[in-house]
Amino acid sequence: MRRTSTLPILCVLLIMAAVLVALSPSSFNSNTRPTLTAATCTPTPGSLTITICGNRFVNQAGQAVVLRGANTEGTQYDCAQSGAGFFDDPTISGTNFSTEIDAMKAWGINIVRVNLNEECWLGINGVPSSTSAVGPNGYNAYANEIGAYVSALNAASIYAEVDLHLNAPGSELITDSGSEDYQNPLPESNSDAFWKSVGTYFANNPAVIFGVFNEPFAPNAAVNGDTSVGWGCDLNGCIVPDYTDTSNYNVIPSTTYAGEGMKQMITDIRSVDSSTPLLVGGPDWAGDMDQWLATFYPNGVSIDPSNQLAASVHIYFPSGNSPCSVTTNVTTACPSPNAKAIMQVAAVTPVLIDEVGDLTCSAKNLTPFLSSVDQADAADNVDIGYVGWSWTTYSCDPNLISSWTTGKPSTMGAAEYCQLYLDGLNNGNLTTCSGTPTTSTTTTTTHPPPTSTTTTTTTTDPPPTSTTTTVPTTTKSTRPKKKHQGGGNR
Repeated sequence: MRRTSTLPILCVLLIMAAVLVALSPSSFNSNTRPTLTAATCTPTPGSLTITICGNRFVNQAGQAVVLRGANTEGTQYDCAQSGAGFFDDPTISGTNFSTEIDAMKAWGINIVRVNLNEECWLGINGVPSSTSAVGPNGYNAYANEIGAYVSALNAASIYAEVDLHLNAPGSELITDSGSEDYQNPLPESNSDAFWKSVGTYFANNPAVIFGVFNEPFAPNAAVNGDTSVGWGCDLNGCIVPDYTDTSNYNVIPSTTYAGEGMKQMITDIRSVDSSTPLLVGGPDWAGDMDQWLATFYPNGVSIDPSNQLAASVHIYFPSGNSPCSVTTNVTTACPSPNAKAIMQVAAVTPVLIDEVGDLTCSAKNLTPFLSSVDQADAADNVDIGYVGWSWTTYSCDPNLISSWTTGKPSTMGAAEYCQLYLDGLNNGNLTTCSGTPTTSTTTTTTHPPPTSTTTTTTTTDPPPTSTTTTVPTTTKSTRPKKKHQGGGNR
């Protein structure tokens, strides 16, 4: 176990009360809607830690953390393709990640979403030997490389969200190459082993968040998942089509598998790790939010026994590419009659938009949207973070950067980079930004920090180190654009 949860009973009661009120439609019609403070929570000690207290992430000093970051690219598919290494970034050599991380620091980001491939982590189903070779610590080359990357991020004061991004049932291998190997709707039995292994690996790292499952889209990709059936599948699992070897989301494969729900994944994680914060998303590619509280906080009680559960939502512009892209204002971004769904959830627990981008690779919609997130965080006493898709130069993947070496923002990436500049998190030297920056830091909001009752600072054991992993220097494989189907059709 990584560490024992220190959230007192009072904090739990506050959360329960807030959920019950947040579920009421009238709760957002006045200035008296409840907000949770973390004043009664004890932060996790250490040099860099993150804990959910009330509706906030807090760091080791008890300061409220506002997450702003980027998705890394390649870690979810290169490992399954022979000779492709583990990362798309050509500046990464072995366990030397300094060029990439320095460029990320120049943006002022404080979280990186590290997207994983289930089969690669487990070393099963025919992954290349360069991926599956087991090191002295019992973990394979891929796992140790990911561990080394996360440690390097943490050493640079950057949190890591470790995400189950791609999975396949049985003996299948998902490589995410070419026009086939599409994402699957739900976890499956291999995912149980994945999370027990990942949870054990990072059990002593309090600067990690677990993204339980990338993008649920049960019962299948061709229908609207924002139904009682869709949310029920998301929570408890159901029989779903196997899209591993398909090339068209609108055609439902005849092959099926027993999909497992988020509740089972949480059980798997908590069997080896009692307190790492968790992120779960709703149906429609983690796009829906209107039934999130009713599903994951039923009757005001979190389904996570450790009470460390936050919401994941993915938002892609232009409008129609994901459910909550109706407007460019986060407070009204979701479909009617629950336009304020993100705000309702954020009144109870943190919300992380851990994929946000524009499929036309324009900054037109992202600029006002990201600005609205900052305004909501400041004005509404909530904690809504965002993680751009993605840290890559691939043309309109969509891509945040145009240079691996310097991290120069792309046209779309300038929306996030310049918002961080206005937040006082970077110097604006990488592109032209308008406006006057505010004074800020990379980890705290302008809200008064919660009171910390813990004064002792200790360090935690690091995850297993990578001592034998060698990443081949090769040409990266051709990567298709990220596959997102238009939410407007569902």
